[in-house]
Amino acid sequence: MANNHSTKIIRAILEAPNLAHQDILYALQLAGSSVSRVAVSCGCSPEFVYMVIKGDKRSFDVATYIADKLNTTTTRLWGDAYNYTPRTGKQQPLKTVANA
Repeated sequence: MANNHSTKIIRAILEAPNLAHQDILYALQLAGSSVSRVAVSCGCSPEFVYMVIKGDKRSFDVATYIADKLNTTTTRLWGDAYNYTPRTGKQQPLKTVANA
């Protein structure tokens, strides 16, 4: 768990106008976590977590876990990448393929 000094540093990092993935990694480290710990908690690989942090891949579960760990929002960390409304409208039924 982050101590008071680390909490202040994390807050300063997250308030920066242009947040880079290195900032998120450092804040995670100061919060007493790591890419590997996030991966174990979310049930995925550390490589996948790193790609989510960089913004190369998307995972709502990983992103919200990291945001919660850093006591912030996904919007602050990744902009509007995780702000969406559910799809509306009627989905088409799946077609079944008959065995030939």
